[in-house]
Amino acid sequence: MKQKSQKKRAHILVAEDDRTHQCYVESLLQGMGFDATVVSNGASVLDLLQTAHFDMILLDCNMPVMNGYEAAKKIADMRADGRIGDIPVIALTANQQWGDPEKCFEAGMDGYIAKSLWLPKWKPRLQRMICQWLPLSIVAPHNDDGGGEVVNPVAVTKTKELVGRKFRALIEVFLSDAKQHIENLKHLAQNKAPAEEAVLHAYALTFSSRQVGALQMARIAEKIMRRSSVLSKKNEDCSIFLAEELPDMERAYERTRVSLSDSIAAS
Repeated sequence: MKQKSQKKRAHILVAEDDRTHQCYVESLLQGMGFDATVVSNGASVLDLLQTAHFDMILLDCNMPVMNGYEAAKKIADMRADGRIGDIPVIALTANQQWGDPEKCFEAGMDGYIAKSLWLPKWKPRLQRMICQWLPLSIVAPHNDDGGGEVVNPVAVTKTKELVGRKFRALIEVFLSDAKQHIENLKHLAQNKAPAEEAVLHAYALTFSSRQVGALQMARIAEKIMRRSSVLSKKNEDCSIFLAEELPDMERAYERTRVSLSDSIAAS
């Protein structure tokens, strides 16, 4: 009997010194189907990165021994010189105060979540952040459809109500333009084009996908947009990153095309 192949589970490294928060985040991640390793300071993060692979790092900003900002700067150096891969680093901030995002991004982090949003808003925020930065193949390890809801039926219904008879034409235009943006991104990857050129295509794809409720495509496009923006500031090309993400985008596009075509048929 042929055994079913197991999909890779994302491994997320959490740096948090508060033991209650440690238990909460670890339980949350494991409940979502991910592996989690928890440490209590930034120095331990750097030590683990020398010997183990992680797909994402959640980094508390205020910890003893080495805080999150200092650790993030050292992780950015490790990414820049190739000692580790391009692992997304997400800040865990105590409060969502003015200036917090700027401090996080200046330190080299890719995003942030305010811990003041704990329950009930924190779990969906964490899920969106993970979907934004990690490949679909490891975001939904127990889901064979490859990564959550393809389209938002509520958004599709609202779009139908808004445009009326033009719904079919709108969806056809969206699918045509989206396919062209994906082809353009593939061309940029093949030609090792500057990352800033990918930002515009990913930006357009992100917001047009949101407009018609194409959630899966919007998540991937936004991830490409944000990562390309980071790479562009370093004057780097986006070929390796795009080569990793575009297969997921093409699969999401095909699922979206089928789902929206069904919506047209039902209208």
